[in-house]
Amino acid sequence: MRKILILLLIQSANVYCQETLKLDDIYTENNLTYKSSNDKLFSGKVERYKRKNHLVLELFFTEGILEKGNVYYNGKEKIISETRIYYPSRKIKTKIDFSLDHTYKWLTHYNENEEKVLVEEFENDILKYKCSYANGKKMAKNIV
Repeated sequence: MRKILILLLIQSANVYCQETLKLDDIYTENNLTYKSSNDKLFSGKVERYKRKNHLVLELFFTEGILEKGNVYYNGKEKIISETRIYYPSRKIKTKIDFSLDHTYKWLTHYNENEEKVLVEEFENDILKYKCSYANGKKMAKNIV
């Protein structure tokens, strides 16, 4: 039983290990991202720094597909200013903007054609505003 638990622990650690590279260490072809050193599909995290110690951007990939990206505020602390979630086609599915203290967040949802379909505003995770869009025009807005 103990051997099985140890084996499961080792396997789960391998699944969650992520390789972290710089933006220069990858390349993209046909909406798939590859590691430059071995030309294999990339799974892991890519980071971009301003100077040597200020994290500006993180991109997350699984089997070469861009899934999510984080943009950080300028400053000494590592605070997310924007998160983008992507369709497999690399078009934005959802964009989440955060206030500096993360008490406010604004979600913008897009369809596959990158047309805005829904905008939501939250204060302390409570919905304050919601507005639907169709063909690029506001449909119904709800102010909570």
